Amino acid sequence: MLCREGHCRKLKTLRTVPKETFCGQEENGKDHIKVSTSTTGDNIAPNMTMAPSLAGIWKNELGSILSIDEHDGNLFEGTYLTAVKSEETEDDIKLSDIVGFQQQDNSFTFGFTVRWSFSDSVTVFTGQYFPDSENGEILETMWLIRSNVDNHSKDWEATTVGKNTFVRWSLDKCSPEIVEMFTKRKN
Repeated sequence: MLCREGHCRKLKTLRTVPKETFCGQEENGKDHIKVSTSTTGDNIAPNMTMAPSLAGIWKNELGSILSIDEHDGNLFEGTYLTAVKSEETEDDIKLSDIVGFQQQDNSFTFGFTVRWSFSDSVTVFTGQYFPDSENGEILETMWLIRSNVDNHSKDWEATTVGKNTFVRWSLDKCSPEIVEMFTKRKN
């Protein structure tokens, strides 16, 4: 779609847009989308006027991997592989499904829920996308994990809160075992 003056295109996914697509003109007092190149060579837009695409692989500071599938609109799905193992379960860690929403237009906020495939817990994440010229693209998140408890008197100990920072990642940087997990899941 062209902007009102026809200067530039406003596209859903900014990561694949060539620099010359955007004109740098102003519309309604706001700069049009300006694309710069991160240290990894990916296109990012520090002055975005549209929501970015969250699709792709993300890794947090603990080594957990989040995969968000391509999506149309504000609903997205994907998978999560945690690097953190609970002492409460002896089960192996497995890929777990996620479903979430991303605000559209001028908002970079999102939220998603992880339904753990190896435990009786559920985690909700909420956060914001930030293009960062030093570190590439990042997702700053806060989370709540809810564990199942035997009775109401233990309700107070059932929820834990935390914070994670995710950076855009590539499966090429992961171990062959992790690549195989995600590849099998997609097929």
